[in-house]
Amino acid sequence: MPNIKAKGAWDMGKHFITVKEYKASAWCIKNNIFVYVVPIRPGEWGIEISIAGKINKSPYIYKKNIIWEKLHEYYTYYYDKYAK
Repeated sequence: MPNIKAKGAWDMGKHFITVKEYKASAWCIKNNIFVYVVPIRPGEWGIEISIAGKINKSPYIYKKNIIWEKLHEYYTYYYDKYAK
């Protein structure tokens, strides 16, 4: 039996993105809108959003799996707001 290590406290879980989430993130990155994860402490992350070099921080702390959903929620929000 192979030796399988347990995932550590920094494991962020999984999120399978939808076609729209992929399209939104690609559009945002092309247009200098970056949403990224910032580690807070083991098992907790924050999100920062950089729009044309100006950085905004989400006031919330996210847990495993939720962090990916929120990251793509932000990309989709900016895509819906600015892509025309």
